[in-house]
Amino acid sequence: LMLLLRSEREGMLRRLADRKIPIKEIKINPQKHQDITQSMVALLAKWPELKDFAQSGLTSYIKSVYLSPSKDVFDVKKMDLEELSRSYGLANPPKLRFLKKAGIEAARGGGKAVASGFGDDSDGEGSSDEGEDLLVVKRREVPLELSPEPDEEEERRAAQARRKRLKIRDGGLGTGKKVVFDDDGGA
Repeated sequence: LMLLLRSEREGMLRRLADRKIPIKEIKINPQKHQDITQSMVALLAKWPELKDFAQSGLTSYIKSVYLSPSKDVFDVKKMDLEELSRSYGLANPPKLRFLKKAGIEAARGGGKAVASGFGDDSDGEGSSDEGEDLLVVKRREVPLELSPEPDEEEERRAAQARRKRLKIRDGGLGTGKKVVFDDDGGA
């Protein structure tokens, strides 16, 4: 069973036909088809952890499509990011910083990804289809935005917290002895 986005259908069908893999399309019975988008949105609103999982899953999927060497099948520029995020139960697509760095932005209203200055692999990797397996994982370095460098104030607070933990561990903040007070407040 293979589920594809509309933008991925033609390229995948072409690749499967080239490899002489038999294809049998299954049509969904429209009477049994139910739209669960609204219930997904309500469920994610009720459970914030699930919303985080959905955002993480969507981000991972889009990142894998972005890194895919098969741009004729998996192309971020052709994806409807807003519709895909709604299918995950998210009202809006999550912020995708790695796409912004590559010059791809999720369009508002139209729903299509708009590319500016993004092309296929220019270094030759993934450009040859001869002898290439259908599902091959190829990795390449993608600049991801990491957390900013900690400033001096954050470093000072972290060092102070480390010293405090060491002091507590070594018994420096108290001797660990039981102190009994009398009625007058004396020890």
